[in-house]
Amino acid sequence: MNIRDYAKDELKRIGMIDSGEPYNDLAAEAILDLIELFDSQGHSGFSASYVVNTFSRLAMFKPLSPLTGEDDEWNDVGNGHLQNKRYSAVFKDKDGTAYNIDGKVFTDDGKAWYTCGDSKVNVTFPYVVPDKPEYVYRNKGDKE
Repeated sequence: MNIRDYAKDELKRIGMIDSGEPYNDLAAEAILDLIELFDSQGHSGFSASYVVNTFSRLAMFKPLSPLTGEDDEWNDVGNGHLQNKRYSAVFKDKDGTAYNIDGKVFTDDGKAWYTCGDSKVNVTFPYVVPDKPEYVYRNKGDKE
C-alpha cells in the first residue's frame, strides 16, 4: 500500500472522507494533496522526518530557532505592550516582562481543555518555543 492509499484509509476510518460535512471533505482533500506532494519528493527516512518536523513548525507559525528578544522582533500593539513578530503568543510589557500567553492549557475533567489568564508563563531569552504547551489538571484527583 502506498502512502496516499494509507492516508486515505486512515482519513476514512475517522470519518473525514464522504462525511457529508463540507469542511471534513475539503480538509481530507487538502491533506491528500500534501501527502501526494510529499510522496512525489521521494524522501528517505531521515529526510522525511526532517521535512515533516520543519514543515509542521512553519505551518503552525512556530519559529525554527530561539526567540532572541531583540528590538527587531517586536511590534508595538499599544498600551505599552509589544508582541513578538516571530511567535505571536509571546508578549512583552513596558517593564520588560515577557510571557507566552499559551504556555499552559487547563482541564477540570481531562476532556475539555481551555486557556485563561493563568495560561501565561514568563519567558527569558533566548526562548525556545515548545512544541506543545504544559497541560495542567485543575483537580489533582482527575489526572489520568
